[in-house]
Amino acid sequence: MLLLPTPTARADATAPPGRDRFLDVVKAVAVVRVVLWHTLSWPWLSWIPAMPVMFFANGALLDRSLGRTGHWATLGSRLRRLLVPFWVYAAASVAVMVVAGWRPGLPELLPWVVPLVDPVGSAWGAELWIPLWYVRAYLWFVLLAGPIRALTRRWPVPSVVASIVGVVALGRWEATGTSVPMALGDLLAYSPFVVAGMLYHQRGAPRPGRCLAAAAVGAAVAVLFVRVPPGWDGVVNRSWTLTVCVGVVGLGLATAARSRLGAVGGHWGRLVDLVGARALTVYLWQGFGLLAASHLVRRAGLPAAAADVLALVVVGAAVAAAVVVFGPVEDRAGRRGPRLHRATAAFRPAGAVLLVVLLSSTVAAAAPTATAGAGPGERALDDAPLSGRAVVARAALVGDAIAGGSGGPVAGQGPAGSDRVPAGGAGSVPPPEARLAAITREWISANAGSLAPIGFSSLEAAVVDADGRAWSLEWARDRNGGRVDVGPAPSPGAGDIFPWWSMTKAATTAWLLRSTEAGRVRTDDALSRWVPESPRSADMTLEQLARHTAGVPRDEGRSFAESTPLGDVEAWYRDGRLLFEPGTGFHYSRTGYHLLALALERAEGRSWSDAVTELGERSGAVLRFDDERSSATGPTDPDGRGYRGALWASGGIWSTPADAARFFSWLPRAGLGASSVEAMTRFSADPSRWYYGLGVTPRCPCAVDGDRLTAASFGADGPGGSVATRIDGRATVVLVPDAWFDDGAPRRELFDLESRLLEAASR
Repeated sequence: MLLLPTPTARADATAPPGRDRFLDVVKAVAVVRVVLWHTLSWPWLSWIPAMPVMFFANGALLDRSLGRTGHWATLGSRLRRLLVPFWVYAAASVAVMVVAGWRPGLPELLPWVVPLVDPVGSAWGAELWIPLWYVRAYLWFVLLAGPIRALTRRWPVPSVVASIVGVVALGRWEATGTSVPMALGDLLAYSPFVVAGMLYHQRGAPRPGRCLAAAAVGAAVAVLFVRVPPGWDGVVNRSWTLTVCVGVVGLGLATAARSRLGAVGGHWGRLVDLVGARALTVYLWQGFGLLAASHLVRRAGLPAAAADVLALVVVGAAVAAAVVVFGPVEDRAGRRGPRLHRATAAFRPAGAVLLVVLLSSTVAAAAPTATAGAGPGERALDDAPLSGRAVVARAALVGDAIAGGSGGPVAGQGPAGSDRVPAGGAGSVPPPEARLAAITREWISANAGSLAPIGFSSLEAAVVDADGRAWSLEWARDRNGGRVDVGPAPSPGAGDIFPWWSMTKAATTAWLLRSTEAGRVRTDDALSRWVPESPRSADMTLEQLARHTAGVPRDEGRSFAESTPLGDVEAWYRDGRLLFEPGTGFHYSRTGYHLLALALERAEGRSWSDAVTELGERSGAVLRFDDERSSATGPTDPDGRGYRGALWASGGIWSTPADAARFFSWLPRAGLGASSVEAMTRFSADPSRWYYGLGVTPRCPCAVDGDRLTAASFGADGPGGSVATRIDGRATVVLVPDAWFDDGAPRRELFDLESRLLEAASR
């Protein structure tokens, strides 16, 4: 077969006894790439296959050990070499998270002892445990190494075919949209590389031509057959099957260049030896550097480039200190002499001091926000998803306005509501159209250049003015320079659509309030009336779910591209632990909105999608859903009513900007009664609750009245854009830029344009 090595292509005769320099080199490169990826998260780094290469090398080394010492001796040796360094790291990680406020139970602690399942800790300390999936995956391959080796030696071709069939099955499973258990997905995805590593040790490396042919096949399969998740961001490991294909390409190219890689020496060779001697220590203890970088660097408001450089320095310093301080644990676990020069022992006190300073600074800086707002386990605001970060940014703007600070327009951009029209600029254009065009043109002139580095190059907007007329505005740098095209909004459903993301929550709460007006539910209904199977359902209300004050965790812990509403809800059913007692805190929760929609579906006997479609029709808008772009072949909503997307009631609506403006303009004008509008815009005055209402946030001018905040306008935000609506219904503005997030947070310049257009449209 193409992928099988030939027995004649053996390891380099010049390699040191018992060592394969090629494996040392590729494994060292993989470890460095992993640390860089975890530190920087640049998508292009994920195209350098690290984990496939690491499992390939592990397969070869396991096969060598099994051949030398047998199954049980190898099993004992590998478990000792893995678990002893892991236990030291686990003890330190758990201790730090406990100091920072984590209170684990026995079931949460067991995987920190024997990681047959992924160890999980506090959200604040996520950097300490998220990379540990590799430890779990490697442990399973150690346990299965004996049977896998027996199969590869007796039936090499069927072993390769079986591993490929497993990957194909995984790809088919992914394509259905069904959530694949992480442990099983890793086992199926990486077993071909373990098998390949064992065959490499048994039979030698394939000829370069066969390696290049395998790389070409991997690339072709990726192009022709791999489906990436909806909303894919270019990261390879969002898809197991794409990870396998890229791994085959990278490993094929590396093996084709095996003779050169196996000859690496000099300074690079010493670096390879250093990383190889401390590979497990580097992989584990990078977590402490990543934690420090996250809390001390990423939240300091530095420019992205400076933050990346400083994060690399922090992670590098933490890893270097850990190598000196804890590296000997790896040597002793392997029952070998010191792998590094004894002179490094002199640096251990300095390394220990550095680690203590980093960790104490991290805990001091971040632990208070880990529980700020309201109760045990509440996550820091900066840990929110992108939509949540937009809400955080709005809350900061409101806080500035209340304090009399910079809550108005961004400095240097002129007064709010600057809607002057240059002489001769209006011509025969109606005054509202001219005002909107002039404001947008002035804003583009002042801000397009400074926003260009984040990818901002076009803007669509829709405005409903005080007379109920709908306008569309468009600008694109490469099409019309500084000109803003403005005209009547297209008919409902016509034009390009954009994802609402968390703006969807406002539509879900509008359904809640209309159902309340019809007498079908009450906002103070306990969830147990409609969803009795939910944990703690008798203790939380529908309103608390809508306000994010029920204490329900955000989601099942996976990205929206990988999770489903059903997965989120089932994860909540399995765990059932509140972050705080309902009503006593705030936590931005996607799962909470899934539970809210599930209750409304049962109360009204129809699907969320049908209800929202009807709301859109009443408003004169055409609303669509993200399941139109989903590859799921079965329902993903909890009660299986037909929805097949990923975000459902928390973020699943799509529409044109004009239709979004029609919908949000309709809510205060005719969609909701006065009492419902008042309930939706009853904003909390507590900044730790993000001044949140029912699915919406305030737009200032604002004032604090006791525990309430009053505002002139309300709106919602998401990564795709934003909306603002006057509470009196006199104007609505929807902005859809092609980019407005910088290092995970929205740029305030768009908030300024929104406020200017809203003021102009309300006249």
